[in-house]
Amino acid sequence: MLSHLNILPKGHIADLSLAQVGLLLYAAYFLAISIPFGWYKREELFLLVAVAGAAFSCYLLFVIKFVLLDFCIVCTSFHICNFIMLFLAFLEYRNPTVRPFKFNRRSNNKTKIN
Repeated sequence: MLSHLNILPKGHIADLSLAQVGLLLYAAYFLAISIPFGWYKREELFLLVAVAGAAFSCYLLFVIKFVLLDFCIVCTSFHICNFIMLFLAFLEYRNPTVRPFKFNRRSNNKTKIN
């Protein structure tokens, strides 16, 4: 993708295909919702990934509509998912549902921090 934009030379290790970028994006979404405890800057990272995904979707929608003059229902459904994830990431950023845990040394139990 980045060689197409003349950012990296073709064949560079960071020149990922669209499928590889999508796999990384959805893996990041999966990790963000799968870990049952909070970590440092969790909501900020989730929002940053969602903003990057939505921005890339806007670029791809532009290419499909105005460069290729085409429409793809499968592509559009993935873009809609990215915009929904951006909305959910914004809600999570405003009101986090996962709270960090604090280890209680006396009882060896984890307790939520309020």
